[in-house]
Amino acid sequence: MSNKIVGMYHFPQDLKKFKDIPLFLGEHIAFAAYKQEKTYASRVHVQMHSFILIQEGSKILHTKNGDVKISAGEGLFLKADHYTLSNIIADNAPYQAILLFLIIRL
Repeated sequence: MSNKIVGMYHFPQDLKKFKDIPLFLGEHIAFAAYKQEKTYASRVHVQMHSFILIQEGSKILHTKNGDVKISAGEGLFLKADHYTLSNIIADNAPYQAILLFLIIRL
């Protein structure tokens, strides 16, 4: 697995930079079918509440409370305005995930 950290991303806004990722970006919701061919780590600022459903590969989130591995068929919620270091593992097949971002006003 590569330890190379590739940039800082602000999701969902920066998903517009990836030409090969289908993205719907509305005022209060965003949806993307994310695909990544190679294994690497990145810093991510989650701008909206999000749900991530892993379809292929796995993801390791490095948090202040420890590392969490999420595998294919599993999902996770992240709170808005959250920063994380994420390793995406795409060993035998591309990493694929469905990303759903929401602004929820309580």
